[in-house]
Amino acid sequence: MDYLLYNFYFMYVLTAKLNQDCLKKSFGIIRQVAGPNDHPSIQYTLTFLQLYSMLSVYLPT
Repeated sequence: MDYLLYNFYFMYVLTAKLNQDCLKKSFGIIRQVAGPNDHPSIQYTLTFLQLYSMLSVYLPT
């Protein structure tokens, strides 16, 4: 926010527009598809990447 205020001389910044709801929703969908996983490992990283690429193709943004 300071970046916008000082570098671009914005008078104010609408912070309500700066949220991460879409990102949280995406990770929530991936978690839901992957199922419960209390102990993530490198295998979980590979699963995450596979699910992310699959959902990127099949789900509209």
